[in-house]
Amino acid sequence: MKFTVDQSALLSALQSLQSVVEKKNTVLILGNVLCQVQEGKLSLSATDLEVGMTITIPVHSDFNGKITIPAKQFLEIIREYKAK
Repeated sequence: MKFTVDQSALLSALQSLQSVVEKKNTVLILGNVLCQVQEGKLSLSATDLEVGMTITIPVHSDFNGKITIPAKQFLEIIREYKAK
């Protein structure tokens, strides 16, 4: 999956989702964020099975797709990239 997105919008969305992502979980997938690209929009979703959150931001992409990514590592990568 390849897309282009505004970095500050992505960082802001990931920081908001971090509050929902399960910190100490027995179900590993709850530590991930679901990224879905469809029709020019990136939807980022997270849940701890009690609270869920979805944030949508505009993207440029030729293809649709979805993937789950460990939320903490994804946020750290985007933060480091922004710092440079």
